Amino acid sequence: MVIEHLLCRKSRFLNSQTHYRPQKLTPSDRNHGFYHFQYLEGASTGAAPMDSKLQQTANKRLADGESTFIGQTWGLSETTGAVTAPLKDSPDNTGSIGYILPSVEIRVVDDDYRDVQEGQEGELIIRSVLVTKGYYDNPEATKASFHGEWFCTGDIGVVRNGKFYVVDRKKELLKYKGLQVAPAELENILFTHPQIREAAVVGVPAPEDPTTDLPRAYVVAVDRAKVSEEEVMEFVKARVAPYKQLRGGVVFVDEIPKNAIGKFLRRELRDRAKREVGRAKL
Repeated sequence: MVIEHLLCRKSRFLNSQTHYRPQKLTPSDRNHGFYHFQYLEGASTGAAPMDSKLQQTANKRLADGESTFIGQTWGLSETTGAVTAPLKDSPDNTGSIGYILPSVEIRVVDDDYRDVQEGQEGELIIRSVLVTKGYYDNPEATKASFHGEWFCTGDIGVVRNGKFYVVDRKKELLKYKGLQVAPAELENILFTHPQIREAAVVGVPAPEDPTTDLPRAYVVAVDRAKVSEEEVMEFVKARVAPYKQLRGGVVFVDEIPKNAIGKFLRRELRDRAKREVGRAKL
């Protein structure tokens, strides 16, 4: 497996720093515990949100939970790289993406581009010399992605105690009876299950109300014989508010479709979910 080869190489060459996607820091990879990470001082994640539960689990997985700090950076292709990062000398395990880097301005705004109060969720928009001027030969996309000088990231975030947190992609948020459900939150919970290797959550329309999304999890199990749909649903139910439960069910799969850089292809999963729901109606 790629992750096994990667861990072996990092252990062999005594890396002091490394970078992962959150999905690669799950308990299901603890069977690689024979690798030595005593020289690992820090690790960072990106490409997907990581909440405090997964962060704390990952800290314990890669080291003893104290000597190694795993934090998140945040940025986009359009920002040339990271625009936030944690402070190295102040480890934080709350799931924060840290603080704004130099030469960067970030606002959290509502749908009318008005700044929201601290503690309220909104879209993260950026102004910086690091931000692209636009998309090559695509003026429509450029116009849609900017509000004046501010680049609209499409990420929903929140500020708490001066630190930034990413909730999920704006277009990925589900709505259950008017309440927002972030697939990333449910995925981070699923990642902490010892029998789950990977998981992706999408919405399926509720039969009685097509405007309501029912969260459905597509799961790659470590050992399919040791975990059931009901167990996974109960695992999530015990850790979330009632409206965030996996009412759309759990589907076990051999693999989750991804693009070249490892991001989930949610559109393919949504299309699959629609086909499955359609067959169920027949």
